Amino acid sequence: MNLLKIAPLRKDVFATLASGKGLAHWIATRQDGLEVKGGGHARISATLLDLALEHHIGIVHLLDARIYGSAFALLRIEFEAFIRATWLQLCATPKELDAFEKNDTFNLTFGQMINEIERHQNFQDKVLSGLKENAWKAMNSYTHGGLHQVARRMKKGNIEPNYEPDEVIEVLKASGYLALLALLQIARLAENVDLEKEVNAKLRG
Repeated sequence: MNLLKIAPLRKDVFATLASGKGLAHWIATRQDGLEVKGGGHARISATLLDLALEHHIGIVHLLDARIYGSAFALLRIEFEAFIRATWLQLCATPKELDAFEKNDTFNLTFGQMINEIERHQNFQDKVLSGLKENAWKAMNSYTHGGLHQVARRMKKGNIEPNYEPDEVIEVLKASGYLALLALLQIARLAENVDLEKEVNAKLRG
């Protein structure tokens, strides 16, 4: 059994990881000092968006350290933090916000939250529901120690990480995309139009 064996990175993984580090730094420099406008809705949403960004940084650092299982497990948690934050920001009624503040509960399923978010003009491209449809089962398995994690910790009869390079790239890109969406929502909460434009340019690129 060797849980800490470090294999050399494929060139495209190395490049994507370097890009991920750069993106994390780029986001941090633009998030710093932003002032969120509004009351309870906005502030609670902003804290969860900040949490999503922290998960993104965690994923990048964990992958850089070759701690793949933990990094893969965080992707679902980043996604959930972003969806909850955005739903509270755009969709939640005062009663629903109160239920969350007092009881830490949501009356909607995760899928229902996404459906409500995608009724908003900024999310009608259905990217969020597409991500849930295509990746949710795998995200759950990685987060909860399911078969996806088990299968990727076996190699030639030994227990050791065996995550495919293409999967590492996919997690990096998905995490970076969600982080940009989180920064975009923070920019909107801060009413910073220039940052909105900058983030949207990144997303298009």
